[in-house]
Amino acid sequence: MDWISGCALLIKRQVIDDVGVLDNCFFYYWEETDWCTRAREKGWLILHAPLAKIWHKGVQRDYRPSPNVTYYDTRNRFLFMAKHGAPLTAWSRVFWEASRTLVSWTIKPKFRDMHEHRNAMWQGIIDFIRGYCGIRTN
Repeated sequence: MDWISGCALLIKRQVIDDVGVLDNCFFYYWEETDWCTRAREKGWLILHAPLAKIWHKGVQRDYRPSPNVTYYDTRNRFLFMAKHGAPLTAWSRVFWEASRTLVSWTIKPKFRDMHEHRNAMWQGIIDFIRGYCGIRTN
């Protein structure tokens, strides 16, 4: 596996000693992807146990993410790409996807209620460009 969700990670102490802990710069979203990438770069295998069961408290059937999720997902996706030297093709694809989403959330009538998410995505992009990471304080 390239990465696994941080909802349920079982990690040997030896791996943590070798790779380090989660990067605080990500804070929320993409931190486990970064950690798994760093572990793989050090030669560790990322394994998925499909029969394992977890209970993720707080997950709801009709979950609708907040603009906060949109902000961190957007900003941290770009941070991850910059940190790990993503190729130009990946940057192009991600900028295209973000642009398409921003346009849709701005002009399409069915997404008129998405203005808070649109603003959060813009702020995530701007904060990435400014070099902000960690918890957003304002």
